Amino acid sequence: MHKNKNRVDGFNGNLRTFAVLLILAAIVISGCTGKKDGVLSAQALERLNTLQAKADNVKYPNTPAPEFNLTDIDGREISRESLLGSNYILQAYASWCFSCIEEAQRLDVAYQQFKDKGLKVVYVSTWIDETPDTVRDFVNASKVRSDWYWNTVDTDLLTNFEIYITDATRLVNSEGMIVYSDDGATSTDKFVHELNNAYGMQEQQKE
Repeated sequence: MHKNKNRVDGFNGNLRTFAVLLILAAIVISGCTGKKDGVLSAQALERLNTLQAKADNVKYPNTPAPEFNLTDIDGREISRESLLGSNYILQAYASWCFSCIEEAQRLDVAYQQFKDKGLKVVYVSTWIDETPDTVRDFVNASKVRSDWYWNTVDTDLLTNFEIYITDATRLVNSEGMIVYSDDGATSTDKFVHELNNAYGMQEQQKE
């Protein structure tokens, strides 16, 4: 019995180690600094997506999203419960992060394909000094939708979703289950692929 438990503990430990290594690799490839001319190359995105494919479901094998309650910069209240019935993307960012602007623009392209299906986008800052004004500056610089749910920092939410860096993404389906996660830059094609999977499962459940 002890041997089996030790094997399980060891396996879980290996998964955590693997996930951490992938996160570190993602940071090296797609961090807020170190990109030539501030542009993430197609080669870097391809390498990152390969890492993400290996990491899929290591952290979240279709697990329930943690409870949370937010009031965004426009005073709108949202929670895990209020978003049930909708697929939504929880995205980490900071207003000073250049790569977050690029991430928001890629997400916006994908969003256009799913907005009519009710896709929601929730942005939460990782910067402790974030303010509504700095958030609005970020939205203006990104030229993306101001009607997404834009939030300053919420350390409880970040901790509960195991988000420790900018550009981290969590895709939560209409049943409140985390069906995809990554901790680095995501290509538009990857956003579309994962959203198609989420909406495909939703359609199957209706049949």
